[in-house]
Amino acid sequence: MKKKGGRGSKPRAKDEVVFRPLEAALREKLKGKDKNEPSEAAKPAPPPKAPVPPEPSRDDLSASDQELLRQFLAGTVPLDAKSNRIPRTASSLDRRVVVPTQGPPLPDPDDEARARLRALVEGTSTFEVVDDGSRIEGRRADVDPRTLRRLRHGVMPIDARIDLHGMSRDEAKRAVEDFLASRRHAYERVVLIIHGKGEHSPRGMGVLRGEVGAWLSEGPASRHVACFATARDEDGGGGAVYVLLRR
Repeated sequence: MKKKGGRGSKPRAKDEVVFRPLEAALREKLKGKDKNEPSEAAKPAPPPKAPVPPEPSRDDLSASDQELLRQFLAGTVPLDAKSNRIPRTASSLDRRVVVPTQGPPLPDPDDEARARLRALVEGTSTFEVVDDGSRIEGRRADVDPRTLRRLRHGVMPIDARIDLHGMSRDEAKRAVEDFLASRRHAYERVVLIIHGKGEHSPRGMGVLRGEVGAWLSEGPASRHVACFATARDEDGGGGAVYVLLRR
């Protein structure tokens, strides 16, 4: 029995061609999937994930490991979970090192090297001073001993000189400091300080002789001095001293 078409439908002819583009594309896709893709059963199973070992707690560590961990964490301060370590807007100059609030501060192994460098720059490094009662000489620790020997023998030409006769101790000290600073600023190298032998002083002892040696090896005047030595007889002998200025 022939089935009647619905309302408004037309009977198709036997040789009528129906245009179905989506149906043809779907058929081709399914055909390629059947040929190239393996079935779900044929796919290899993924390798099992390696178990993650649990993190050891402090209780699981040996006594020596706990002591070593305590040394590594010495001076550290736990951070608040809600706070940031460094604000995102902070520059490298604004960042501050957290100072530990518990325990003594750890010594800095570079303190000694910094002190030597600071003394070298500021002119306060240690002097080696020798005084036998008649002659006095001193050398900064970083000056070659051969340089002091040349100064002692008077082979370096004298660029300027100052005479302290008639001055009080305080006047002589200020005069020596100003003199050395100005001569060094003028790029002069060797100066002569005449302090006198003390022949007219009480008990015949030079008042300024020992003072000049202390001024040249300590205090503000020493920052300009590389080394110094008692002058030769032709330049004043025990009443004068050669001074080599720092560059």
